Amino acid sequence: HFYAGILIAPFAIFLAATGAIYLWKPQYEAWRYRELLTVTPASGELTVTADAQLAAARVAAPAGLRAQSYQPAFAPGETAQIVFRPAGASQHSPGLTVYVNPPTGAVVGQLHGNDTFMQTVKTLHGTLLAGNAGK
Repeated sequence: HFYAGILIAPFAIFLAATGAIYLWKPQYEAWRYRELLTVTPASGELTVTADAQLAAARVAAPAGLRAQSYQPAFAPGETAQIVFRPAGASQHSPGLTVYVNPPTGAVVGQLHGNDTFMQTVKTLHGTLLAGNAGK
């Protein structure tokens, strides 16, 4: 049992550490990407239609990507989020998210899911640094 513990302990510690970091994903991303997730609320909060927001996001997204999900702004001062992925990609794979200011329809910015710190933590936690063999 001693040798088994010595062999397994580093993996258990690694999984515990990356899992603990990943628990803070919502708080970390709200702080780290606040310039993409929030906008200055407009007076009256008139919102352009979802179709107009999608059209603006399509112009900003690279060619060859398809819009796969739309998340409206749930409160004044939040951005709408449109996720683009290549045709045939899994809905769980990281995509390109385009952030749109709902009152104006202007694109605030974009972020690819693979470029985030938390996606790196999730990959490390899920594969143990061993690719598909680590799953």
